[in-house]
Amino acid sequence: MAISPSPFAAVAFEALWAKLNNAAPRPLTYFAEKLSTDVKSVEHKKFPLFVTWNTVEASGEHDLRGCIGTFAPMELEKGLSRFAIESGLHDTRFAPISKSELPSLECEVTLLSNFTKANDIWDWTVGEHGIRIAFDYRGSDYGATFLPHVASEYNWTQRQTLEQLVRKAGARAKLDDLDIELTRYDGKVYSINWEQYKNL
Repeated sequence: MAISPSPFAAVAFEALWAKLNNAAPRPLTYFAEKLSTDVKSVEHKKFPLFVTWNTVEASGEHDLRGCIGTFAPMELEKGLSRFAIESGLHDTRFAPISKSELPSLECEVTLLSNFTKANDIWDWTVGEHGIRIAFDYRGSDYGATFLPHVASEYNWTQRQTLEQLVRKAGARAKLDDLDIELTRYDGKVYSINWEQYKNL
């Protein structure tokens, strides 16, 4: 499925490209003009956001290459630039992205909204909501999140998603033994691949 390139994802791709090439990045307004997108209403607003890098295989499969973001609202362009670099170079699950990898990458930006404290750990919908959990285990605090698309991409049930999230948080505990506080949220995804980005 062809996805229209987004200026939000473009400015994130630009931030990493510029960092790796010791160049000055072009601003969000440049990409908005190139893509005929009006960003005036949001360019100075603050959003919680995540930037995700995926390697696009010849088969069309996507493999996660880095993902970092913040739940603290940040001014859009500043947040996109910062977390594009953080997720590309400092996600400790992966080696830093190199210049030679850029042509194989797709960048996704997820802007988060509508945070709601769930009534219980089942009060959310796979494929619709992102979830953030927090819990205490053996005297230590743990927390982790999955963006809205993650559970459906892996065809996980709610239980499988929560079990994976507990593991991601770093706790070796059984789901049913934990008192979890869950917050659900919505996420709007914007993306761009290398071919689309380099033509801007």
